[in-house]
Amino acid sequence: MFPDSIAHLFSLQNLLLLENIDIEDCGQLEQIIVEDHTENHHVQLELFPNLSSISVKGCGKLKTLFPVTIARSGLQKLRSLEVNNVFQLEELFGHKDEAVIKSDTEMVLPQLEELTLQQLGSLVNFCPVGYHFIFPSLSRFMNS
Repeated sequence: MFPDSIAHLFSLQNLLLLENIDIEDCGQLEQIIVEDHTENHHVQLELFPNLSSISVKGCGKLKTLFPVTIARSGLQKLRSLEVNNVFQLEELFGHKDEAVIKSDTEMVLPQLEELTLQQLGSLVNFCPVGYHFIFPSLSRFMNS
């Protein structure tokens, strides 16, 4: 359990072995990943090669779950994504610089089987305009 005053959890390094992320009741959490402003963007793309499960609940100040660039190749083993009671969340996958987005960019999460999105009162988009997520293995979707 993290203190309620935590603002972010991880930098973009040393997360290659992580398999599960379970974050609950971090009321002051604003970012899960702090984007490093370096020239080594390949580190960000390959950030979570073994991550299979993400669960985020009760994080009131979180506005974006992850940068959209992480989904491109960093979540290829993700099987379960659950986001619940995150009232300020506007996008699951966000983009810091909207001007850089190419139209019709496909993002495939090939192993995602379960997607649960509940009590997300401020959710506007799954991802920025111009990105299209594809879930070929999705078998369970819950939304309320």
